[in-house]
Amino acid sequence: MPRLYCSVSNCQHNADSCCSLSAIEIDGAGANCAENTSCGDFVEGFGIMNSAANANPVLEVRCEATNCVHNSGGQCGSDFMSVSGMNATSCVGTECSSFCEI
Repeated sequence: MPRLYCSVSNCQHNADSCCSLSAIEIDGAGANCAENTSCGDFVEGFGIMNSAANANPVLEVRCEATNCVHNSGGQCGSDFMSVSGMNATSCVGTECSSFCEI
């Protein structure tokens, strides 16, 4: 499972630049660049989940981006990944910055 860094500070699941979920889904079947991917679990807003106590620095990442070198049977096989999307208002405003086309 990869170590995740998330810079999407306005997501309810962001907890100290990590994620408070135990698993996330990266959308982007057929993506050929990072901009064609997104975090399917993005929820706009700031909430109680943003505490560092809820941060999961290492989590399961399910991935639809089959054109990414890190995709291994629908799971992210990278040791480290990052999700970005400053001021996102929907999951489409986020992306897997670690996407690397095959």
